[in-house]
Amino acid sequence: MKKKVIIFLQAAFFYILFILVGYSITGRIERKHPVLPNDTTVIVNNKKYKVQELVTQYQPTIYTSINSPEPKSIQYELAEGNEEFIVVYHAEWEDEKHPNLIQDFAWRIFRFAYFGFTFKDSEYIQINIDKQTGKITRAMFDSSKESGFSIWAHDLRKTTKIKLLKDNIYQVFEVDDNSEELEREFELQKNALQLAVSNWNHLFILEKSFEGKNKIDVNLAYLNAEDYKWYKYARRHHGEIFTPKSPANTPIIFFASIIFITYLVIILRDYALTPEEKSKRKKNA
Repeated sequence: MKKKVIIFLQAAFFYILFILVGYSITGRIERKHPVLPNDTTVIVNNKKYKVQELVTQYQPTIYTSINSPEPKSIQYELAEGNEEFIVVYHAEWEDEKHPNLIQDFAWRIFRFAYFGFTFKDSEYIQINIDKQTGKITRAMFDSSKESGFSIWAHDLRKTTKIKLLKDNIYQVFEVDDNSEELEREFELQKNALQLAVSNWNHLFILEKSFEGKNKIDVNLAYLNAEDYKWYKYARRHHGEIFTPKSPANTPIIFFASIIFITYLVIILRDYALTPEEKSKRKKNA
């Protein structure tokens, strides 16, 4: 029995190792979705802005009661539609720590390989700006699917979307597994989005009061093509403007699984032979 367990653990180790190596050498995809260069001049509500000026004006305010890991920066991309500009902010933290120690260790190893040899956490916030009025017409970000955490799932999330109804009143939708439900109406003050960090993996919630929380003050920086590729942003959570992630994930798991099963069958088959059969096999060899 002990030998069987050792054999299985040995096979499982190589299975995980093959997958991690496969993930680490794939996924560095160049940004293919169109974004405006940082020195571009745009016009919103009859006013001219450089890209950085525009995204600074609409930068969401983020509050948190989680002091560690520390926030690192907010990087941005700006895309242009027919009637609106779409800004995607990537809020970055130095790390994320799962409340369960065992799962934190396992998820940390996976993240290091999957997201480009880094432990940093990145969460997006998308804001759509009407070219004519300068009003925020839509916004979206990821929220926690339930309070607390699950030991079996590292990342329980849903998408929160807000859509302009009239004046400063927005409809708030919760999107989960391709179903979209109207949750409530919300008044957006001063045409600015204010969010709170809700849990350990830095997902956001829409609140009116931020008592007991600190405002995050970090640098705002353009997400350049080199960082997009190196840190594998195609694999990270995103809004409506994105580059599809690598299709290599399924083949990696498929081939690693074949190696795993083959290795296990060979070892177990050899283990099942009687001493006489093993002796006979050695003589024939």
